[in-house]
Amino acid sequence: MSSFQEPTTTKNKNFNSVFYQSISTFTTAILKRQLDSRGVTYGPKAQKGDLAKLLRRSIERSEEDYSAPPPPEDDCPSYNGLPDDVLGHIISFLCENNLVYEYRVLAYSVFNFEPLWKMAQISRGFWSQAKKRRKKFKDQDRRNYELYEQVREWEKNQDLSLAKHKGKHIREWDTTHITDISYLFEGMVNFDQDLSGWNLINCKSMIGTFTKTNNFAANMKGWNVGNVTTMEKLCLKSENFNADISGFDVSSVTSLQEAFKEVKIFNADVSEWNTKNVTTMRCCFSDARAFNGPLSGWDTTNVKNMSHMFSGARAFNQNLSNFNTCNVQNMQYMFHETRAFNNQSLFGWDVSSVTNMARLFASSVYAGDISLWSTANVKTMSDMFRFSRINKRSIEENWDFSGILVTSDQANMPFKHGRTHSHYNHGGPGPWMMNQHAMMMMMNMPPSDDDY
Repeated sequence: MSSFQEPTTTKNKNFNSVFYQSISTFTTAILKRQLDSRGVTYGPKAQKGDLAKLLRRSIERSEEDYSAPPPPEDDCPSYNGLPDDVLGHIISFLCENNLVYEYRVLAYSVFNFEPLWKMAQISRGFWSQAKKRRKKFKDQDRRNYELYEQVREWEKNQDLSLAKHKGKHIREWDTTHITDISYLFEGMVNFDQDLSGWNLINCKSMIGTFTKTNNFAANMKGWNVGNVTTMEKLCLKSENFNADISGFDVSSVTSLQEAFKEVKIFNADVSEWNTKNVTTMRCCFSDARAFNGPLSGWDTTNVKNMSHMFSGARAFNQNLSNFNTCNVQNMQYMFHETRAFNNQSLFGWDVSSVTNMARLFASSVYAGDISLWSTANVKTMSDMFRFSRINKRSIEENWDFSGILVTSDQANMPFKHGRTHSHYNHGGPGPWMMNQHAMMMMMNMPPSDDDY
């Protein structure tokens, strides 16, 4: 079990002897004291439904005042105003359901005289991970938690220049042991502190670190993030992001999913990022309507998912001819509703591994030459060119449609308007047995008079 700073006050001195013991021993001690002090007997599984509701309500009511709960009975020891039997019930419930992480957060919070509702202030990232993986609350997690709590305090103090942590100014904080800064600055406005001295050599996760920030301009030039493996939702829904993250070492990052989705006025330069290990760029710049930064230097060799990557990125019009797409399997909606992306060559893209091109260029203005794309492995092209400007003649003359799947489920068929061809099935003729009208309808391209 992880070791916390031992409480020394008389208020909980009776717990000192069992605090470092196992969860089961600690819980037994709690329940035994209840029996001794109250003479009340209840089984370990009693009132589980009520306990679950109580715990959930305690967590969710983070905005309410818990400073003055109903006073406990005189013979019932109290911690933070919580009657011992209530605390015991909650701990018992957590232990029986193997919610080890939640238990340790509760124990740490209670023994340091923090009200129970402060559990709600744990970062969303930590809380979701606790529910999914029953992650143990080790010393390392405590450090991450403390850092998150301190950042929340800066936000309340308004005068961020006075922010202190263990007697030091924010720029001098020791972050060497921090492993997770997920959602650390979520929702912060006008944050411009000097964080260049932070050492994040052991940090592994930056999920949502700057999500929903506004006018974020912190100095992070000295950050060593070379061991971070995920930057999902890094700047999701941020506005006026002005921090310099051009020097971030992202060579270990495998996921940039939704990293810059829905950013507004994104001024950061990410053109020199080393993305050689990234495997998913799904929704990376989706709906980033003002983004138009160069990405020609990105290494996309290992990327498998580019679905929705630029969907809705209406101002984007940069050279992507250097993208290595040989391993990409999913390109659905990739350039959907791009209003400026045109006259950029995608002619040389290797799409031989792609299986999904649904709505790839739907509602886009792109009219470049993609006539020689290798499409033998594509299984769906539904609505691929819906309301697009692609030259359909070059497509129908050169593309291989042999991999297109047709099933008995009408909803999964690439044909539109109920147009099916019964002679085309897995045992029958290939797709070139279909007339050109059918093929164009499949991709939702209006046929010409010659197709009839």
